[in-house]
Amino acid sequence: MEIFAHRGSSGTHPENTLPAFMEAAILPVDGVELDVHLSKDGELVVIHDEKVNRTTNGKGYVKEMTLAELKQLDAGSWKADEWTGTAIPTLAEVFEVFTETWHDLNVELKTDIFPYSGAVKKVVELAASHGLENRLVISSFNHLDVQEAIEQHNVKRAILASNILVDMAAYANTVVAKRLHLSLPF
Repeated sequence: MEIFAHRGSSGTHPENTLPAFMEAAILPVDGVELDVHLSKDGELVVIHDEKVNRTTNGKGYVKEMTLAELKQLDAGSWKADEWTGTAIPTLAEVFEVFTETWHDLNVELKTDIFPYSGAVKKVVELAASHGLENRLVISSFNHLDVQEAIEQHNVKRAILASNILVDMAAYANTVVAKRLHLSLPF
């Protein structure tokens, strides 16, 4: 069994922020999981929800905001006053934190509600530019993106599922994924 810091050190820091990832980078865990959306101007940004409402002082969809607009939002004060002013990071900024560590990086593509065309390729190319391609895991509830990671890119990949309606091991074989990331009840 491997242990991954979920959204960075999200128990102690605001999730999916640079402080959370900097803390996770010094933890004796196997890897870090993070969530990626595309901004209106096509930038890879690290935030869990499709909307910024829950974890920032803003409102609206990530996909309808430019990187500059997203960077103006406070993504830390919801957790505690000490994190006030913490920005939503880009995936490049997060990768910088881990270039000198051993951690695998599980990038969950949040493409199951809004499909972000070209997101898989962008993530893989960015990881390669940081020398992280061998530590990259692509995961998603959008199994077509996982399949793209398999067929077009030589990266580790995993399918995510929250409701089990079929034999997941057999299904995973059809997608040629060797990793299943399932919700705890399943």
